[in-house]
Amino acid sequence: MFSACCVALCFLPLLALSQTAQQSSRMQQIVEGYVHENHFMGVVLVAEGDRVLLQKAYGDADLEWQTPHTLDGRFRIGSLTKQFTAASILLLMQQGRVHLDDPIRTYYPEAPAAWDQVTIRRLLNHTAGVPNFTSLPDYSSTQRLPVTPQQLIARFRDKPLDFTPGSKMKYSNSGYALLGWVIEKASGMPYREYLQKSIFTPLNMTETGYDNPATIVPKRVHGYALQDGKFSNADFIDMSLPYAAGGFYSTAGDLLKWELGLYGGKVLSAESLNMMLTPEPKQTYAFGISEHTVAGHKRYDHDGGVDGFNADMIYYPEKQLSVIALTNVEGIIADRVADALGRFVMGENVILPFERKEVSIAPSTLNEYAGTYTEADGTQDGITVEDGHLVLTSGARKRPPLSAESETRFFSRTMDLQVEFQREAGKASSLTITLGGNQTTATRH
Repeated sequence: MFSACCVALCFLPLLALSQTAQQSSRMQQIVEGYVHENHFMGVVLVAEGDRVLLQKAYGDADLEWQTPHTLDGRFRIGSLTKQFTAASILLLMQQGRVHLDDPIRTYYPEAPAAWDQVTIRRLLNHTAGVPNFTSLPDYSSTQRLPVTPQQLIARFRDKPLDFTPGSKMKYSNSGYALLGWVIEKASGMPYREYLQKSIFTPLNMTETGYDNPATIVPKRVHGYALQDGKFSNADFIDMSLPYAAGGFYSTAGDLLKWELGLYGGKVLSAESLNMMLTPEPKQTYAFGISEHTVAGHKRYDHDGGVDGFNADMIYYPEKQLSVIALTNVEGIIADRVADALGRFVMGENVILPFERKEVSIAPSTLNEYAGTYTEADGTQDGITVEDGHLVLTSGARKRPPLSAESETRFFSRTMDLQVEFQREAGKASSLTITLGGNQTTATRH
C-alpha cells in the first residue's frame, strides 16, 4: 500500500510536466498557424499571474534589414493607450483633482454650448457623442502633420455631436484626446509626463514611452501594411495625432507589468478599479477596457490599431490569465492570435479556420438553408447563397462567406465563426452561430 502510494505520487509531477508541455506545444502551434496562413509577425506573451506560459517572437522587426523580432521590441500599441489614460483620470479623481461628472467645460472653457452635457464619465465610456476625429473626411490627408493638443481638439470642436450625450454609445478617439487635455490641466503637467510619473515609473515599465519619430528609441519596430500577400511600408502618421487615444509604444513584458499592476491593485484603489472595469447596464465598454463573457468566462480586453501595428491585450480574472499579442502588421491579426490563445488556455477546444477541411455541398442543399432566422432577443439572421457559398447577415452586419465542413456545419476562413443547422422533418428549422466561442441559436420563420 505504502509503495503504491509513493509510485503514484512520483508520477504526479511527471504528469503535470507532460500537460504543461502539451499546452505549450499547442499554443505555439496556434501562433505558427497564423504565421504561415496570415503572415503574423511580432511577439506573444501568455502568463498566469507572473508565471509565463509562452513568450516568443516571430518574424521580422525590420523587413528591409531582415532583422528578427526580439522579446523586447518596442511596438506602437494604438488604443491600448486608452487604459493608461483612463487610469490616470481615476488617479486624479482619487486625489480630488477631477470629478467624473464634471462637464468638460471645467477643463476646456472653449467648449461649445453643445458640449454642456459632455462629462468626464461620458468621455471615458464613449457616451459623450463627440465625433471621432479619425473618421473625419480630412483625416488621411492630415495624419502626417504634427499637432498640439489644442490644435487636435480644434479639428472636431465645432462639429455637430453624433447624438445627445448619454443617449448612446459610440467609440470615439476624440473623447480620449479631451481626456488627455483634462489630465494636463488637472495635474499641471504634460500628459506624457504625468503618466510616466504616476504609472510607468512606479510599475518599472522602462520599455514604454510616448512615441515620437524624431526620438531614437532602442529596438523600435517598423510597421507594415499587407495586401494580397505582399508587404509594404505603412503610411506615415505623426504620433502627436493619436495623443491620449493611442500615442504610446511598449513591449509585451512591460504590458504584463501593467496587467499585473492594474488587476493586482497596485495602480488604483479597489473602488476605482471596480469603476474602471464595470460598464453601464447593457454596455460592454467601461473606462478604457471592455468586459465580455466568452464561453462562460469573464474577460477584460482591448485592442489597438495604428498605421503599421495591431495590439491586443486580454485578461481572464478567473485564472489571472494575461494574453498579449503585438504585431507590426496593421489589421486585426493580433486580435485573432490573442483570442485563440486565451480561449485555449481557458479550456476550449480551439480549432483554427485553416485547420478545418472544406467539403463539397450540392447547390440544392445550400438553397434549402436560405432564409431568415430569429434569435431570442429579436435579432434577425439572414442566410443567403452567393457564388456557391452561404453568407450570414446578423442584424445589419454581413459576415464573410462560409465554407462547408459537412452538410450541416459551415465555417469562415477569415474569422472564428461557425454556423450549424438543425433539421426537423427533413428541413432546416434552426441554426446555431458560434462566434469567438460564444453560441447563439436562431429559429427559422
